[in-house]
Amino acid sequence: MRHDGPVTRFFERIGWYDRPLGREELFDLYLDPQEACNRIDDPAYAEVARDLRSRLDQWMERTDDCFRTGRFPEPPGRK
Repeated sequence: MRHDGPVTRFFERIGWYDRPLGREELFDLYLDPQEACNRIDDPAYAEVARDLRSRLDQWMERTDDCFRTGRFPEPPGRK
């Protein structure tokens, strides 16, 4: 992935763009605006994580989101 911001070379040099991403991520954007510390497993954020998971599940059910079931519609133009 190519980034063109003023600190791109620095982030590339420290491996920022190559770091592994978690299955779930939760960041405190006030205290960690660079999203450097994933708080998903931090007990202090457990209630926030539960609330967000619940709200996402409810929204996916309400909108019949295909990711919930894993059954995806055929792309337009395919038979």
